[in-house]
Amino acid sequence: LESGTLIIHPGDQVVHRSEGSLTLSKVNDPEPAETMNPDAIIVDQDRLQYPLVLRHWQAGDRIHPKGMTGSKKIKDILIDAKVDRFTKQKTLVLTHGEPEEVIWLIGHRSSRMVQPRPDTTSYLQLSWRPGEEIA
Repeated sequence: LESGTLIIHPGDQVVHRSEGSLTLSKVNDPEPAETMNPDAIIVDQDRLQYPLVLRHWQAGDRIHPKGMTGSKKIKDILIDAKVDRFTKQKTLVLTHGEPEEVIWLIGHRSSRMVQPRPDTTSYLQLSWRPGEEIA
């Protein structure tokens, strides 16, 4: 694992990195949180494959963006969003499963692979809070 990679296990509620903190909280009503906050997503908890991994994106990483068919390279999403190279280097992804699959490009796009479906019964809100420098 690269340095700075965080492993998240079932039951973890908050994990800290130098760039900020990720909070995982169960929610009953999935609607309000997904409104316009790029730093929070709602996922179907039963579709997550633990452990989750929080790390910097890497060349070749892809995501299946919500609202699109197929997958897209993280690099292309960041270019389309006109993210400068310094910010780009610090951009984080949350992954799960074997093989590793990106489920959230933090601050940008979430994956349709874990988005709630009509039959979802267990929702998890993932919230990113940038910036408190916790070493």
